[in-house]
Amino acid sequence: MPSQAWAFFSSFVKSLRPFTGMYFKSNFINVTMQNSISTKVIQQTFAQQTNQWQNASFNLLTDAFNQPGQLRVSAFQLSLQDTLALVNNPETRFLVIHMGLVVGKWYPILQGKSSLNANSMENAYLPILAKEPLALGTNNYSPTIAYNPHIITPAVAQEYVGNWQKTPPSQIMDVFHAPILINKFYKMERLRYAYFSEEVAQELRAMQPDHLTIFAGNAATTTQNQPFTFRPVVLATRDHLNMMFDLSTPVPPFPLCY
Repeated sequence: MPSQAWAFFSSFVKSLRPFTGMYFKSNFINVTMQNSISTKVIQQTFAQQTNQWQNASFNLLTDAFNQPGQLRVSAFQLSLQDTLALVNNPETRFLVIHMGLVVGKWYPILQGKSSLNANSMENAYLPILAKEPLALGTNNYSPTIAYNPHIITPAVAQEYVGNWQKTPPSQIMDVFHAPILINKFYKMERLRYAYFSEEVAQELRAMQPDHLTIFAGNAATTTQNQPFTFRPVVLATRDHLNMMFDLSTPVPPFPLCY
């Protein structure tokens, strides 16, 4: 498609985004416009959702990762409005993905934070479940930050997403638990959140994405810096452009002062 025609078509698609139920397909990624929009999370609700995740028993979480029509949840997406609000907020120095429970179901909560040690519960958004299968596509966005260690290849991202879908139900909670060294002793801990360093927030601000989509992933192996196998893959899209991030830092262990 000629560049002028593509620009016109992209503008036309954007003009339709406030309406729901539209399905847009390009050669790079399938993007489903959801029937509802993501929600900005108020402080009290944020605390409830994250605390419920931390305090829930294994038995209570047995059915937390399925939804009507989906045996295993795969992706969650922020609306255009909330994506731009999160990306452009001056407080978004670090992108954080909190683990939360909403009516007994697992949801990632996205937050932009100015400091990892701040207990702020503001600038947080609850994405909605992607009801249609979403493809990862290709990394065809040229980054503007000189070095960004978080950008990963589609092959690695697809491996994580595939591993997540293939994880047996009896082992799904193992993805979120790991022995963590605390005061010279190892203690089994549950993942609270994962965060991306400043390069990701800077890249997203430069890109100005239409949507942020969080894919659940499982790396199947651990390292000293990655004691949990859970790997959230962040897909940023703008028109026909895609960029994928991984290599987030899990908490616990708790970060140093930033």
